[in-house]
Amino acid sequence: MGASRDAILGTLGVGAIPETPPAYTGDTVRFDDPVSAFRAALEAAGGTLVAFPDRDECDAACEVLPSETVLLHGGPAVAESGAVWWAPADTEERRAAFLAERVVVVVARGDLVDDLHTAYARIEPAAAPYGCFVSGPSKTADIEQALVIGAHGPRALAVWLVGQAG
Repeated sequence: MGASRDAILGTLGVGAIPETPPAYTGDTVRFDDPVSAFRAALEAAGGTLVAFPDRDECDAACEVLPSETVLLHGGPAVAESGAVWWAPADTEERRAAFLAERVVVVVARGDLVDDLHTAYARIEPAAAPYGCFVSGPSKTADIEQALVIGAHGPRALAVWLVGQAG
């Protein structure tokens, strides 16, 4: 597959794409309270944040999730943007996440980072054939600017942050 990709890019006059993103050398974003920053960015995107002090409380909440809710595990989470990296375990999880009415993404508190550059440094591109950043419910607007929530994905997305800062 790599040779085909390189041939197509060569035909287009584009050089080979590096397997890993180049290192970032600019200024980084830092937050005094990354949880509050993450909450604000996630809520601006239409998502919600629930923080659990430990795994036991999170597990108890998982037990009572409504049946239409899909539970995912993600990370890193980015305080700057409110987005969480998610790579599905398999094609069934991938389908379920985009067809669900409600999605909950569980993230360990230690996987909350300040900025996207730090998140990229923690992602292993070859670890999964697909991954994406999620940050809220699906939204789209047509030519008449009529906003529709849930047309291309879940109507609601919550991030459950588990654990204390450490």
